[in-house]
Amino acid sequence: MTYCFKKSIQVLFALSVIIGIGACGQAKPPATTQGHGNAETLIDTYWELTALNGSTVTEDVMATKNAHIIFNEQEKRVTGSGGCNRFFGSYEHTEDGSLNIGEIGATKMMCPPGTVDEQAYFSVLSKVNRYTIQGNMLQLAGDDAQIIASFEAIKSAPND
Repeated sequence: MTYCFKKSIQVLFALSVIIGIGACGQAKPPATTQGHGNAETLIDTYWELTALNGSTVTEDVMATKNAHIIFNEQEKRVTGSGGCNRFFGSYEHTEDGSLNIGEIGATKMMCPPGTVDEQAYFSVLSKVNRYTIQGNMLQLAGDDAQIIASFEAIKSAPND
């Protein structure tokens, strides 16, 4: 082989290695990591509230609608329902599990007795600063790293 041909092969090999290493650096974290969130899983998923401040939310307290939350990446908005009233706000997140939900606005309909305590729900959302996703469960934590709300991903969102 000629000297130029050998050099060309060495340069191509070196470029292949560099490109391969660069592609490895672009890998995203797995969808179910403990201690870290995953933006692709958090975003545009219908998350139904299952627990609030350590208390399980049962179906009988969701008389009107299921309390839920949806994070819309395109608009950087969070929307959902407290079980009766719809809410909306802004949010910021990072893939390492940081999550901050801005001030929540909500409709003010008359709600039947026995539904989710919406004011407590909205108050909890304003205290969130971390999230973790394990399987189909989303957990939101506050300053002290205590879980303050838990949600389950629902495959097909109910019409509400």
